[in-house]
Amino acid sequence: MRSEYANDDHSTSLGFPVIDGRVLDAPYRRYFGEPGFSKIESDTWRKLATLDHRWNEHHVSALSLHGVQSESEGGNILLLNFRDRCRIP
Repeated sequence: MRSEYANDDHSTSLGFPVIDGRVLDAPYRRYFGEPGFSKIESDTWRKLATLDHRWNEHHVSALSLHGVQSESEGGNILLLNFRDRCRIP
């Protein structure tokens, strides 16, 4: 029997904006999200139970039960400029 718990609490950085097909020239640590809103917290539980039985030297049975439960809370904001026509580089 095994179980695992993971807690992930981070900001949702969408990376650097692209203007006219070029990445904005800004410091690497610059954050372009909305402070206090662009955060996600996730809790995940995984479980595994395995039962093995050897009936005789030629026959073995195995039964495995897997379970996953995940809960997420948070938000993300994305600002887009639709003023100009869409250009595909």
